Amino acid sequence: MLIIYKDIKLDHGYRIDLLVNNKVVIEIKTVEAFTDVHVAQVLTYLKLGN
Repeated sequence: MLIIYKDIKLDHGYRIDLLVNNKVVIEIKTVEAFTDVHVAQVLTYLKLGN
């Protein structure tokens, strides 16, 4: 998946697990505890999606 943000092309494997009505991001994790990396990932999705 190619992501373009501010004329920067990012070819990353980051993908939202579920997007409901283009407003709600649902990220499914199977971890014992959330870390700062998990929070940063969701915040990145929100920033890229406005």
